[in-house]
Amino acid sequence: MGWCRVDATCVLCAVFFYLEVSAYLENRVSLFLSIVFVIMLILQFSSFSRNVFGIPEHVLYQNVSQPRTRESAWNQSEVLETLLNIRSNFTGKSWGRVKLLVGDEQWKSFPSLKRPALVTENMLGTFSLGNNLGFYYQTRAFCHFSGLDWVSAPLSGKHLKTFLKFLPRVQLHPIGNYSAQLAQQYLGECHTWPHSCAKSRMIHYVPVIQRELSQALAPFRPSTAPIQTVIHFRCGDILGIKRKEYGLIMYKAFKKIIPRSAQEIVVMAQPTTSPCRKYDCRHNLVCSNLTLDLESWLSQEFSRASIEIRYERNISVAMATMAYARKLICSSSTFCLFSALANTHQAYLPNSPLFMSGTKPALSPSIHWFQDSMLTSKDIAEFSSTREVIQALRSLPKTDPKSRFKSKENL
Repeated sequence: MGWCRVDATCVLCAVFFYLEVSAYLENRVSLFLSIVFVIMLILQFSSFSRNVFGIPEHVLYQNVSQPRTRESAWNQSEVLETLLNIRSNFTGKSWGRVKLLVGDEQWKSFPSLKRPALVTENMLGTFSLGNNLGFYYQTRAFCHFSGLDWVSAPLSGKHLKTFLKFLPRVQLHPIGNYSAQLAQQYLGECHTWPHSCAKSRMIHYVPVIQRELSQALAPFRPSTAPIQTVIHFRCGDILGIKRKEYGLIMYKAFKKIIPRSAQEIVVMAQPTTSPCRKYDCRHNLVCSNLTLDLESWLSQEFSRASIEIRYERNISVAMATMAYARKLICSSSTFCLFSALANTHQAYLPNSPLFMSGTKPALSPSIHWFQDSMLTSKDIAEFSSTREVIQALRSLPKTDPKSRFKSKENL
C-alpha cells in the first residue's frame, strides 16, 4: 500500500463504490469483495496511523549528520506536558505559527519515534519568508537544546520549486537526553517574534542555520563571480507601519561601509510594478523615486563603480544573490537577516529593535552591526513628501535644493 493519508471523503467514496458493485454481483463475490475491502481499509488506516505525513518509517531517520551515541530514559508525562505548554502558547507571537499536528496521545501513532518528538505542520512558505524562517529555526533550536526529536509535514505546491525544498524536515537529537526543565525554561524565554527576541535559542543555532541555508541556496547562486557589494533596499509596506523597528538606511551608512574604490554595487529592490504585495503596491510611486535617488547618489559617491538596480521576483535567486555577495548591507528586514546568516563573507545589519531587540549579539564572525544610520518608519510618517524623506536620507537640511525629486506627493 502507498503511504497516503486517508480522509472521510475517500472512505465514503469507497463504501459507495462497493455498495454499487455488490448490488449487481452474486453473494459469494460480494463476500469476497467485502473481505478484500476490509483488508484494504485496515492497511490504509494502519499506514495513516503510523505516519500522517506520508513519510515511510524507514526514511524517517535517514540523512542524520550526527549519530545518536546513547539512548536515555524519558518521562512520558513530562513530554506531554511540554507539548501542551507549546499548544497553550499559540496565541503568543513566539509560537503563533507552530501548529502541532501531533500532540497529547496522538504522537504515539509514530512507532518509529521511540523518544519524545515535536511534530509540526509545515512552517515554511514564500509569503513572509523571513518570518517563517524565524519560526522554523526557533522551533528546531528549541528541540535541539531541550533534547526533543522534530518532524515536520512536507512542502507542497509552488514551494517545491524554491530553495525551501532543500531544508531538513526531520531533526534527530544526537543523544536524545530530553530535559523537561530546560524545555520549560526555553518556552518562557520569548514572548515575541523569534527574530526580535533577545534570548532566542535561534541565536545559539546560527552555525547550523548558516550551513543549511548556504547549501540550500547554492543551486540558485549567480553563475558569475560573487557580487562585490549588495545593498538590500526594503521599501513598500514599511512606509505605512509607523514603528521604530522598520525604516530606510541613511546614505551615510553606505559611505562608512563601502570603500571608495568599490567596483560593483547592486541594489536588490522590491518590484515597484505589478504583481506586488498589496501592502507594497500602494507605495510604488514613492519607492520608485526613492530607489532612483539612491542610484543617483551611489553613482556620485562611488564614481568608479557600476551601479545596478535589480528587481528580482524569484525569491530563491534574490536570497542567493545576497547570501553569496562579498559584502551585504541589510535593511530592517527578516528576509535580509537570514540572507546575512547564510553569508560567509561580510554582512552588515542595522542595530534595529527588529533584530534581537537591538542587543547586537555576536551571531557569527562574518556578521557586523552598524547603528545610528536608520530613518525609522515612525520618523518617515512625520514627513509630508518624498522630497523631505530624500533630504533626510542624504542628511541634508530641509531647505537644501540638491534633492533630485521636487514633487509634493504624499507618502
